[in-house]
Amino acid sequence: MPTIKSYSPDPKYFFKSVQFVFDKTISSSDKLVLLSGIKAFGGQASDHVSTITTYIVSNEAEDSEKNLLVQKYNKLPDREVTIKYIYPSWITDCLVAKQKLDTTNYLLPISKNSKNGSVAGDLVENDNTAAVRKFIVPELDHFLKGKTFLLGDDLFLSDLTYSTLEKMITSYGGKIVKTTTPEELMNFDSGINCYIGCYREGFQYLAASRKKIDVGNLHWLFWMLSNSQWVSPLNNLLHYPYPRGGIEGMQNAVICTTSYIGDARQFIYSLVTMLGAKITKSLTSNNTHLIVGNATGAKYEAAKKWKVNCVNHLWLEDCFRNWQKMDIDNSKYTTFKNNPVVGSTKLDIEVLSKFFDMPESRMLSLEFVPSQESQSQANGNIQANSSPEPEHEHEHEHEHKSNPESSPKVNLKI
Repeated sequence: MPTIKSYSPDPKYFFKSVQFVFDKTISSSDKLVLLSGIKAFGGQASDHVSTITTYIVSNEAEDSEKNLLVQKYNKLPDREVTIKYIYPSWITDCLVAKQKLDTTNYLLPISKNSKNGSVAGDLVENDNTAAVRKFIVPELDHFLKGKTFLLGDDLFLSDLTYSTLEKMITSYGGKIVKTTTPEELMNFDSGINCYIGCYREGFQYLAASRKKIDVGNLHWLFWMLSNSQWVSPLNNLLHYPYPRGGIEGMQNAVICTTSYIGDARQFIYSLVTMLGAKITKSLTSNNTHLIVGNATGAKYEAAKKWKVNCVNHLWLEDCFRNWQKMDIDNSKYTTFKNNPVVGSTKLDIEVLSKFFDMPESRMLSLEFVPSQESQSQANGNIQANSSPEPEHEHEHEHEHKSNPESSPKVNLKI
């Protein structure tokens, strides 16, 4: 089964082979921006320190709890690269410079533990990194010429992440409008023709959508910046602001996958999460659906034995596109050969209009209210499409260990 993006030696993926972990000093809103940029340029991120971790991103000295694991993994005899603590400004500067910068002056001192009681806050520019932030911004294709962006309030950008996005957009010929009144946004006196937001809600999203300008999210923006190419946000299900709350009938769905790897599997994980269903890495008789790439292997055979619904990824994509649970009896969803590549389904503007079709008088009464919950969910969506815990990629390694005939409760992992 093809993936959306396979490994590439292309130097534009300068974060390839880099695995990040964020500590508690990085706020949810800043993490959202950093995760989007890391993924777009080939990197990965995880919630947990492991043997493949490269950097722990922090605004202060090391987290004492994580440091115990760091010390443990750094002492492993076969470890070639040690885990280091690094300021988030290294990530933002790499994104602006479009290259992997030297980390020497971005590393955090690790001789002392972090302050007790520290809490998440906005990214800060640190004195010890200011001297090395005079890097050369490369000459870039101005493919964003004529594009004026409004960065949505629901992104909760800090000064540093806002500045980073502004530098990246302007380096490609685009512009950013910092503030707008409701009247300006309704009439577009400020020339805005692109809106970047997180969710399908709030006055800014509604006004931008009704004016039929380009509406997308950070995934869309960073995809374009990493590929130096303008594309419609409607071309990819995950390039448009996310809906919230899931769809009716999906809350009880327990979904597993088989024969999908890499970006294709992560794309599916993200769809399942946003649809409101539960994703599992192991298959049991409690699963309701198995998303099948190829109709072979232990998981597929077990699913048939346990009468688990077997469908392809097009069922999930159509559920998300139409924002309703589709009938699995459609033969389109039960064919497991020669299907379109994962992620090729496009959004339908008629379906999307249901999210923003309302009278202007009602729109003017709306106001987006920031919430910690919204940012946690946004990070969860990106994390689901980022980097899971390592898994086996080949089912046949498990076929001789599990027998669906005699052990209906066995866990079958990928």
